[in-house]
Amino acid sequence: MRNAGAREAEGEYLAFLDSDDLWKPEKLSRQIAFFEEHPKIQICHTREIWQRGDRIVSQAGQKHRRSGYIFADSLKKCIIGPSTVMMRRELFEEFGGFREDLEIAEDYELWLRISAKYPVGYIDEPLVIKRGGHPGQLSEKYGQIEIFRIRALLRNLEEGTFTGEQRELAARELVRKCRIYAIGCEKRGKSEEAGRYREIAGRYQE
Repeated sequence: MRNAGAREAEGEYLAFLDSDDLWKPEKLSRQIAFFEEHPKIQICHTREIWQRGDRIVSQAGQKHRRSGYIFADSLKKCIIGPSTVMMRRELFEEFGGFREDLEIAEDYELWLRISAKYPVGYIDEPLVIKRGGHPGQLSEKYGQIEIFRIRALLRNLEEGTFTGEQRELAARELVRKCRIYAIGCEKRGKSEEAGRYREIAGRYQE
């Protein structure tokens, strides 16, 4: 759906708003001003408020780099909320948008490809309210999304998207994720599936 919206859009910038989330009124104007102040930056995101029901979820434990070259920090999980993003249209077109064969973690996958090549801008203001916990959300449907991050990493490693140190970091994270996922499979009695992910880990371990 995001790709379809991007194809219809006509402006210089693209921004995305998931159906459960809310933008603060000043969100877009603050990001446009940011781009005008930083003409070499092609993508920026903002801080967000995490809300689950009526409860605000603390982000105090989120220890990762949010601006500049954030590729290494982006490997473990998605650290850029899609509703917080604004990017220049040409950047989106350069990378071909979101992968449409990933039902979940397509944002994680695109941010990885972009952050492997370009620095990311960040506005340290809570300009988005991210609302979670609704039954219709895909994350609630699947319960866990790590398998989709594994698929995203594996495809990019197979296609040679990352090189040098970035490839080493991505392979190391893939191995870690596969091993953890395999342990979970064993606990659920899925030995054959566990074996498949241990085999992937074995292919990419140092």
